[in-house]
Amino acid sequence: MGAIYCDEISLLSDSEYIYGLGKIKGLYEQRTEDLFLINFTKHYTWELVHADHVLMRVTYRQPELPRASIDRHKFETDIKRIFPKITLKEIVKLWELVLEATKQKHGTMVVVSSGAKEESNRLKNQATIIEPVEITTQLMKVITGIDGAVLIDSSSMCYAIGVILDGLASNKGSSARGARYNSAIRYVETSQYPCIAIVVSEDGSIDLVPDLMPQIPRSSIMEAIEQLRKLKEDKNFDRKKFNKVIDFLSEHQFYLQPEMCNTINSLKREVQATEERVNLMARQIDYYDFSQNPEMDESYFLDE
Repeated sequence: MGAIYCDEISLLSDSEYIYGLGKIKGLYEQRTEDLFLINFTKHYTWELVHADHVLMRVTYRQPELPRASIDRHKFETDIKRIFPKITLKEIVKLWELVLEATKQKHGTMVVVSSGAKEESNRLKNQATIIEPVEITTQLMKVITGIDGAVLIDSSSMCYAIGVILDGLASNKGSSARGARYNSAIRYVETSQYPCIAIVVSEDGSIDLVPDLMPQIPRSSIMEAIEQLRKLKEDKNFDRKKFNKVIDFLSEHQFYLQPEMCNTINSLKREVQATEERVNLMARQIDYYDFSQNPEMDESYFLDE
């Protein structure tokens, strides 16, 4: 049995016939799996729901699985890296507020900035400035229903709502994403203050901007470089081991610092030259030289 949903009143259907209007009463026994909801969220977009879980979304006849909701561990680690002085209590409070914001069905955006007070004053002509107040989950539920972003600091103090963000065009934007996501990219990239935007789209997807790469141990990179050194000195060249090391470094290229890139490129050329001397008939894979990603810094390495 299915119900085509609109607020509390639904069309009751068995997928072939419509029997009337009604709403769900009482507790539903999930194990029976005999009651599903079809929510029409926007033009040519609907989702199949069972027991409050979205099973599938269809947009212009293209089905897809729902994107995973926000990951708490990633949120907490990213927040710590962006705001190094934030306390555990403040992180827990922010997490509760963000969870509440993600329930907003029509999409919303929350911007956490160390310069929230200053930014609210700068953007006062395109925002509703309020008396600074510490946000509760109940208040977050209300203010995220207003168009525009909610501007708070890392201690959950709110300074402005309905904020229209500014910022310069970015090559990280995407024409496949909505205006809310792209405005978050532009704002965060050009903000003079450390900040993070939590973007909740109308299709239910949730993005963190910036979407930081995970932290890794520096030792994992150094171990790969050491393996290259050993391959250079090994008279019995092992092509499989060489390819494995280079593949690992390629997958982790983001984390390579300038001196690492120089060392790797030099060793790579020496190893390949050794292979040519050992086996004149060898067919080599021409690996490109490694270069530094400008966004990489020490914060992407774990403390060991």
